[in-house]
Amino acid sequence: MNKITLESSNMDRAIIMTMLIVAFAFVAVIIPFLLVNYFPDSLIGNHFLTNIKFIFFTTPILFYFIYTGIYIYKIKIDLYVINITSYRTITSIFYNADYIDISHLMLQKYQFFNRPYTINRTLMLKLKTDNGKIVSKRFTFSLLGKKEQNRISKVLNQIIEHNS
Repeated sequence: MNKITLESSNMDRAIIMTMLIVAFAFVAVIIPFLLVNYFPDSLIGNHFLTNIKFIFFTTPILFYFIYTGIYIYKIKIDLYVINITSYRTITSIFYNADYIDISHLMLQKYQFFNRPYTINRTLMLKLKTDNGKIVSKRFTFSLLGKKEQNRISKVLNQIIEHNS
């Protein structure tokens, strides 16, 4: 059997992206809101008060990123086990992470989906349970490049070929 191993994660890129979005939120919405409410007669407060469209333009952009989310993913595949974890950067406090830890023998099929109008991709795994039932499990990945997707696909293809 070929050496089937893979470790992949986007933690650094996802955290940097989240920090940039939070910084954008402060600069584009929170600071102008505070200046308009507490210092309306100052030069900067007056500027934001006359250009209130700026806040109305940037707020939907922030809601878009909040709605679609930035996901951190971790994939670790060794000779026997597939371990995948995916969770949102900020709102993971409120939600459980998508997590799976299975043997290679359970993997039947996989497929990547591109989500329209977002930086996220979805990996769907079809798994065979102990009682022979086929179940699907989906994981959302942010900032997954084509090169990394091909690397993951190569390893998953090796596992499926070995299972047949």
